[in-house]
Formats: sequence, structure tokens, C-alpha cells
Amino acid sequence: MHTDLVPNPRVWLRGVIVVPLVALAFVGSGPLFLRGLYFLMVLFIAGSYRRSRIVGAEFERTMVLLFLPVRRQRWSVERFTQIETDWTEETRVESSWFLGIPMWLALHAFDRLIPWLGGPFKLWLRASSGKRVLAWQGASEKNFNENIARIQATLGIPVLRK
Repeated sequence: MHTDLVPNPRVWLRGVIVVPLVALAFVGSGPLFLRGLYFLMVLFIAGSYRRSRIVGAEFERTMVLLFLPVRRQRWSVERFTQIETDWTEETRVESSWFLGIPMWLALHAFDRLIPWLGGPFKLWLRASSGKRVLAWQGASEKNFNENIARIQATLGIPVLRK
């Protein structure tokens, strides 16, 4: 049994989006170098994501790059004693009031398309030794709360809200 943290990377949807975009690189008339660069950029943006889940007695975090899993880390769930939440207020250009709805829409699109960029919401798993493991990071408060509920239901450990 396993519990995936949200958002789900929806690999099939990413593949459906990538195929026509990549096809443009093959039918384009530009220099071969630029078409190759475009091909790699599309694969990098659509095919790179982080996946966190609880599989049996292990917490697993996998980084996928260009649709290929490149780094998988695993920790025993028995070592974790609590969930820590963290929220960092970010004052960047996109938080400016004059950008409004278009920037809000863009942030949510990027949070779904490229979730590995992170965001202000973080979930940590604290071990009895004091070490922390980043379980999830993103920009959606809805996903943040759902992941807290999923981890707590699966592991049964308390939440420390900061």
C-alpha cells in the first residue's frame, strides 16, 4: 500500500502535451541546434518533477528529470515523530499588487507544471534524532492541507504548526 502526496504529476497528461510540442522541433525550419535546444527545453519543463510518497514502511522522495527518475531517497517511517509545517512569506515581483490575476494564474499553472520549483509552504518530517526531511514544498494551500491530512492519516504522528 502506498500514499502519494499531491499534486499528482499526471505523467500521461504531460506526455500528451509534450508530443505535439516536440513534433514542432522536427517539422520546424530553423537551425538544427535551436530545434534541439527547443526539444530539450520542452522535455525539461514538462518532464521534470518531484514525487513524494509513503510506500509501506518507507517515505520515498524521487526527483524525475526529463521523464527519467534520477534520484530516489528513502527513509524508514518509524524514525519520524512529528510533522512540522513551515510557511515563508515571499516578497518577490509576483507578490506585487499591480500584477493581479494574470500573475496569480501563472503561479498556479507553474505550481502544477513545475512543482519542483517549490513555494512558500513546506512540510517536514522530524526524526527522533532531531534531523528533518523535506516531505513536500509548494505554492498551493489546498495541497498543503491535503498533504498534512494524508501524512497524518498514514503515519499517525502529530503536527507541529509554526
